[in-house]
Amino acid sequence: MAYSGEKLPPGTLCVVCEDLATGNHYSVPSCNGCKTFFRRAVVNNRTFACMGHGNCPVNK
Repeated sequence: MAYSGEKLPPGTLCVVCEDLATGNHYSVPSCNGCKTFFRRAVVNNRTFACMGHGNCPVNK
C-alpha cells in the first residue's frame, strides 16, 4: 500500500466504493467523493446505519 505523499499506481480503486482512487485519504486509497463524505461525517460527528436489513451496497 502506498504511504502518504506517494502516488498511487494507475487504476487503483477506492476501497469504499470501487471508483478510481485519487490518493490515500484516511490511510486508504479512496476517491474524492468518499474522502469528502467521511470528512463531513467526522467533522459533524455523524453516524449512519443501513436501512436495508444489513444489505446496503456501497458503490459508485
